[in-house]
Amino acid sequence: MRVLSTLQVRAVDGDTLRVGGERIRLRGIDAPELSELEGPTAKRRLEELLRKSLFHAVFEATKGVSERLRQMTGISGDGAGLVDQCFGGGSGVPVVRINGYRTESEISEHRGFANLLRGIFGTFRNPPAHTPRATEGWVLTEADALDLFSMLSLVHRRLDAARFRPPEQRVEGRGDPVHALLGVAGRG
Repeated sequence: MRVLSTLQVRAVDGDTLRVGGERIRLRGIDAPELSELEGPTAKRRLEELLRKSLFHAVFEATKGVSERLRQMTGISGDGAGLVDQCFGGGSGVPVVRINGYRTESEISEHRGFANLLRGIFGTFRNPPAHTPRATEGWVLTEADALDLFSMLSLVHRRLDAARFRPPEQRVEGRGDPVHALLGVAGRG
């Protein structure tokens, strides 16, 4: 099986792709040629279809982190607000801990991880979620997508090892340090 990157695949016209140096005609599709009136539009539509694959992969992968946090914690919410609720933003009592959360260094690492998640949501989830026709107005390169997938791999690996307080062990509105140290093994 041959795996292609979107950098290797380009639209020649509305029904032909160029893969590396090879031209491939799409079977069952008869789009206008570039020299015809609707030819440039057909090519743009095929290019948009190629871009959407990357766009949707990035959007869905990013949304998957929110869903995982909701499943792990039972907390409803999304984006930065969900991160704050899960990682102790504001209250100082994290529900999810990526480390022992005892030393200044561990607390700093924990907060940095939460900042990384806020940045991922702000950069990769929010623009397409809140912009009409985001695939036209939001520029995403394959290199950006690959970097994001690498970051998401790190995020999921850290969440695999995270500890969290189940709902029955949470005391709402309490910043009691004892509650910050409660935790059970995280779910993967």
